[in-house]
Amino acid sequence: MLSFDVGGIPAFVRPGITGYLTQPEDSQDFCNGIVQLLEDEVSR
Repeated sequence: MLSFDVGGIPAFVRPGITGYLTQPEDSQDFCNGIVQLLEDEVSR
């Protein structure tokens, strides 16, 4: 799961375990999360 680190989302997404949290309004960090998930078959 890829999501922004806002609201209640951090309660569901644990970085490196259940997904990737990006910094709010940070498109480069969001892009990094997409690349990480595409490159890591286990995370997908």
